[in-house]
Amino acid sequence: MRSYILSAFIFVVCANYGGAVLASPLNENLKEAIFNIMNEFATPIYTGIHSFSNGIFTSIEGVPVEEIPVIIEDYGPPDVFTCSLFSEENFMLSHCRELLKYICFKKDDNTMNINACGPNMYGYKYNERTGSCYKMHTTGRTWRRGYQTCVAEQGYPVIINSLTEAQVIKELFAAYPENTILANFTHVASIGALDWGERGSWWTVHG
Repeated sequence: MRSYILSAFIFVVCANYGGAVLASPLNENLKEAIFNIMNEFATPIYTGIHSFSNGIFTSIEGVPVEEIPVIIEDYGPPDVFTCSLFSEENFMLSHCRELLKYICFKKDDNTMNINACGPNMYGYKYNERTGSCYKMHTTGRTWRRGYQTCVAEQGYPVIINSLTEAQVIKELFAAYPENTILANFTHVASIGALDWGERGSWWTVHG
């Protein structure tokens, strides 16, 4: 039986980083680059396209699979914890348990403004200590709905990577009194970790 707190309406902290991610064929150029690297070793490889939320597939960057130049013959039954992979230029869905190769991708730092948090409409704020952008959502949602909200804003539920980042999140948390939060639980917030497959194996949303 699932714990009640995991399905309750908890507010969520979203983050936006400029680091490396698991590579996805977001456009034809990236798709070709991935295939060229794949030629150097045996396939298949994992991609960054994943179903973090009940059959909704996006890349790690938050791009819906419908906007990515790949063709999937059949999604099959919805599976929240489904990974994707390339094999001989074919895109397919797979379980996440196999030990496979993968490619990491990072944009050229010279083309990025590290002080920017993306479109101003989303309301993210840059933090110099971590070099990342954060936003606190004060309306409670289930974890999966919270994840979808972050993805829609080109972010994802925050992953705490260091003591410094933990302190940043604590300070952000403290800036919102309980009377400003509309959620079942006002003293906790969802972050980017989940029990993959609900078998007691906890991972971040980036694996």
